[in-house]
Amino acid sequence: MVRLGRAIASCLKEGDWLFVEGPLGVGKTFLIRGIARGLGVPLEVPIQSPTFALIHEYAARVRIVHVDAYRIGSKEEFIQTGVLDRAEGAVVVAEWALGVAKGLVSDGLLCDLSFEGKKRRAVFCGLGPRGEALLQDLDRALRAEFHHKRLVLGRSFGH
Repeated sequence: MVRLGRAIASCLKEGDWLFVEGPLGVGKTFLIRGIARGLGVPLEVPIQSPTFALIHEYAARVRIVHVDAYRIGSKEEFIQTGVLDRAEGAVVVAEWALGVAKGLVSDGLLCDLSFEGKKRRAVFCGLGPRGEALLQDLDRALRAEFHHKRLVLGRSFGH
């Protein structure tokens, strides 16, 4: 998951949104830790899920806003967290936020993590024009990083 996160980080730039979906224990935080390290967050800075704080921010080559929307029940609550204001000039990595961000954020990349037996599966889908561009960049990055792995990238995701 950390290697995958670093590959994703190589594609992200200021203003990008990454939605990470999946069940408890599938590796969302490990993936986000890899993204943070790939964007330059030092090893001594702990990367933890902001389940109770809702948002953590990290200084990196591009500031990272990490939001956990598990306890957020509506678009209004999502807006009240201030994440949309904090998003300017940052990469936003949002766990479980696709539902509450619908209509508020229409461009980004979705990473849907799941269990496939004893392995984990990651399916990526582009949301909007920037999401489609990210998907293409990610395809190249993943093929370079995991050249021996079979990759399947989603083409689009109804949002």
